[in-house]
Amino acid sequence: GVILYPIKMAAPPDTSSPDKSGVVQPTTSGSSRSTLDPEFVAVILASTAGTRLFPLTSEGDDENDDEFDALPQESDDDEKEDGDGDANDAVMADGDDVPAQTDSSNYDDPTVPKHLLPVAGTTILRRLLSSVATAGFVKCVVAVSASDNGLTAKTLLSDGSDISRISDNILRMEGGNLGASSSGSSSGGGKSGKKSSGGSGRSMEISIVSLDASCGGSADAVRHLSTVGAVPSSSHLVVMPGDLVLGSSLGDGNDLRLLADAHRRGQEPSEVGGSATVFSPPACTLLLSDTGDEDENGVPLKESAKAKKGGLPRDEEDIEFIGLSLPPIAPSPHQPSSPRRLVLKQSKVAVEEDEGIGSTPKLVLPKGRFRHPGGPSSMSIRTDLHDLHVYALSPWVVKLLSVRSELSSLQKEVVPLLISRQFRGVAAAFGSTASNESSEGREVLDGVLASSPFTLDGSQQGREAITEDSEQRDGGRQGPPASPPFAVSAQVLDRISSRLTLRCSTIPAYLYGCREIVANAAVAGTEVQKTIFPEGTQVNSKFQSILLPSSTVGEKVTLKSSTVGKGTKLGSRCRLNNVVIMDGASVGDNCILQ
Repeated sequence: GVILYPIKMAAPPDTSSPDKSGVVQPTTSGSSRSTLDPEFVAVILASTAGTRLFPLTSEGDDENDDEFDALPQESDDDEKEDGDGDANDAVMADGDDVPAQTDSSNYDDPTVPKHLLPVAGTTILRRLLSSVATAGFVKCVVAVSASDNGLTAKTLLSDGSDISRISDNILRMEGGNLGASSSGSSSGGGKSGKKSSGGSGRSMEISIVSLDASCGGSADAVRHLSTVGAVPSSSHLVVMPGDLVLGSSLGDGNDLRLLADAHRRGQEPSEVGGSATVFSPPACTLLLSDTGDEDENGVPLKESAKAKKGGLPRDEEDIEFIGLSLPPIAPSPHQPSSPRRLVLKQSKVAVEEDEGIGSTPKLVLPKGRFRHPGGPSSMSIRTDLHDLHVYALSPWVVKLLSVRSELSSLQKEVVPLLISRQFRGVAAAFGSTASNESSEGREVLDGVLASSPFTLDGSQQGREAITEDSEQRDGGRQGPPASPPFAVSAQVLDRISSRLTLRCSTIPAYLYGCREIVANAAVAGTEVQKTIFPEGTQVNSKFQSILLPSSTVGEKVTLKSSTVGKGTKLGSRCRLNNVVIMDGASVGDNCILQ
């Protein structure tokens, strides 16, 4: 039910003269924020080709379609594992089989990155930026492929009057129109700096950074951004994929607030789970969605049955066994809870890989994770939780990536490493790179242990433990560094938010996201619809469909759960059900699409 069209984008606004609104003032913007780094910085990884959205994101050459997985950038394993956030996992490289944007002025080129696909008349990236802004972030970094050639910046400038240009690769968003009317109160989750805000009335700086062709995964992308100074060294990073649709069609940023607040609270000793006597600040906090569903009798639905009820089934490789520590007071399984420690995260495919050859699948969990001081006393294991590849990373994890260059993927390598090393401590995460006191890894680890949150009262206890205690213990020989424990935590969304929190990385997911955004906004009222859809959009609330501006519709046309794009010509007596007609497409008379 998806009809393709050649991309035709409006020419970017003229930036040669000063902005009449007076907002393009980089010196004023810089001076108003002071020299302090923001507490949280958003990082959107928008560099993958999006091969599972074929042919929406390519010219549609069948010969090349089989070769996408052969790209050197982790084969857009965004396509196999839903990536690591991986508008992140694969970087489109010049000269490969993915058609490169060699001329960003060619707006008729049908090749388009997946983060620039329209959802209900607005690009995915534009909606995501609005959620980030209304969550309270003041700085956002968008990582694009080397072949982007300014296409992302030009699209954003033509996609919203609240976005202006400061310099070639730096934009500014004023508040974020999408969801500005619903940003409401600030629950303390996604603040940047030391003040929480709903986001309206505050500007956000957007830096667009091209990734090096050598970046093969999401961890490589974060490492590159840190190396070039695109992200502050003392800020926590909230890393997310560029094809992400967040919790509410209103774009209020509440999901990001919950994640940031969960990560922040763990940095304080009084908020640590597991044991009150062991301080384990979170190195990484994951955002998980609850994808479970039941039939009318309360029996959990299998993935294959979800589509019949209008849900979005997961692929087999996306299902994981996720073990979370149990809270002192059990909350409702369908309501948001306080962050919980992540003890186990293993792919269902990996656990059952020996199934069918006589072996019984086994889920192995080391006993040491329960016996360790500060470890969980009990744990629940679920398969209905889904990793959205949205991670809040502490500053020291970014420093860890700088010395462990072999780590390429956040989802496949970094998160499993942190989960397995969290009870053994920070030094165990650095591994052999910090075993030699004269090594660069040891120097970085030494600095991590001498800084917050591992030092108390600003002392250099971590450094002293490395240089003195170890030498005495080992008779003057080089000894192991101090290794304070840390945690990997998770914030689980309730089922209502989870229903529209997904990655539009496949054709079914893209259709589902378009349908659910329109359905949620259609019943929310006229005032809300004005903030969600482009001006001039016709909304049919009864049948949850929209007609975008400049579209022409014939007589006796029936629309249900459909989106008709801008400039579309739709013939008479057509019937559309769960269809997205892209901008500029033409449909003849008497056509049935579903």
